[in-house]
Amino acid sequence: MNSDVDLMCLLLKAKQYQDDGSIEMARSAYLDVWYRSDAYGDDYHACIAAHMLGIMDSLSLEEKLLWHLASLDRANRVGDGRTEGFYASIHTNLGYVYVQLGRHKVALKHYCDAQRYAESLRDDEYATNVKTGIAEGLQTLHVAAKT
Repeated sequence: MNSDVDLMCLLLKAKQYQDDGSIEMARSAYLDVWYRSDAYGDDYHACIAAHMLGIMDSLSLEEKLLWHLASLDRANRVGDGRTEGFYASIHTNLGYVYVQLGRHKVALKHYCDAQRYAESLRDDEYATNVKTGIAEGLQTLHVAAKT
């Protein structure tokens, strides 16, 4: 049994469930990856699972925050460069949740971190989406500071 292949296949299956609108099945599959990754000591796949769990609409802001913090923690543990491209998105998502929770100073810190990490992203659709999220988040904070 190859845990890398098994976990990646399960992540792809979870993403397909999510794309098909089967949110509970997707959530269940991402949780399965999370727990299996933990059992294997596989922080890379745990990081991805936590990230995907954190963006699920059905969660409370507090749950989203916990998953995004878990994703950041696991990304930091990987240590071999595979998660470098994840940091901009993770920090953007943390910034978004902190804005929603009214914690604007912490949100600003994460958006600034996201901006720094986004500089090293390839010029592709993913980078464009992340950079748009950063710009929107910073604009939200700017408007909030004026009111």
